[in-house]
Amino acid sequence: MGGNDALRAFFARCREYGIDVQEARRALARARTDVRSGRVLEVDPYKLAWRRLRRRHT
Repeated sequence: MGGNDALRAFFARCREYGIDVQEARRALARARTDVRSGRVLEVDPYKLAWRRLRRRHT
């Protein structure tokens, strides 16, 4: 999945679950930073951000 497709899918999933867009953007930015810096083992920032958002909203 390309970058734009992944981004669209991420925000579509957030809308589907009623997660605020600003909160989703912040979570994705944080996940990207964590993945780039090597602080986490996850290599996909979208999966990491989604997991963190779902944990917070359940």
